[in-house]
Amino acid sequence: MEKLEGASSGIGRQAAIDLANKGAGPVILVARSESKLFEIKKILQDVHGSKRTEIVAIKDEVLGMGTEILDRFGHVDILV
Repeated sequence: MEKLEGASSGIGRQAAIDLANKGAGPVILVARSESKLFEIKKILQDVHGSKRTEIVAIKDEVLGMGTEILDRFGHVDILV
């Protein structure tokens, strides 16, 4: 089974970059790899000019993640 990485690699990483390039924000990043999350956050902020990038959580499981995001941001426009 393939290891899932969320926003830190693959489709999730590219989706975050593409959404930032289109002016989406805040771009909320979630994955298990803390170092990779901070790397993609830096790319979005420095290279793509996205100042509205947030790291919500670094979790082994997603239980409760939706509630946490809704509590902090009020709504979700797009979920990848």
